[in-house]
Amino acid sequence: MIERFRDVLHGVTCYQLEDGSFGLGSLECRPEDSVWVVLGCDIPLALRGSNETGYSVVGPFFHAKCSYGDVLFGKMPEGWRLTFSGYVRVEFHHTTHGRQIHDPRLPGLSAPTGWQRFQETAGQPYWVYNKDVSTAISRHPRLDSDFLKRRGVEVETIILS
Repeated sequence: MIERFRDVLHGVTCYQLEDGSFGLGSLECRPEDSVWVVLGCDIPLALRGSNETGYSVVGPFFHAKCSYGDVLFGKMPEGWRLTFSGYVRVEFHHTTHGRQIHDPRLPGLSAPTGWQRFQETAGQPYWVYNKDVSTAISRHPRLDSDFLKRRGVEVETIILS
């Protein structure tokens, strides 16, 4: 078990953030770096500001508030908790309603016209536009910057170099 942790955490260290919470990031992180949730990216990133070119990617950064959607969707409703099944599949468990793969923080979120929801054999959902498999995405197609802005989430356009 310890060897598995060493393999998974190779090149990663623990950091304390300004708010007092902790996260895991690359050994290359510096105090002036910041943690961002980048739309279309599966994991939060540590970014380093650059006056000329915007931001450069330092590496992935695990922080519970960012990694589990709290920044984008708010806290989990009473009685719900998020769990992982295997390495990738996310499930939501409720103390009395059981488990589901739909995030309870996003009730009634329907797909835009042309998008269709499918499910992998393992149960993970994905969406396809106009039945064209090359358009498949793992996030809900409504989770774009306009949707997030309407929910009060601060969205900023940045340049990654």
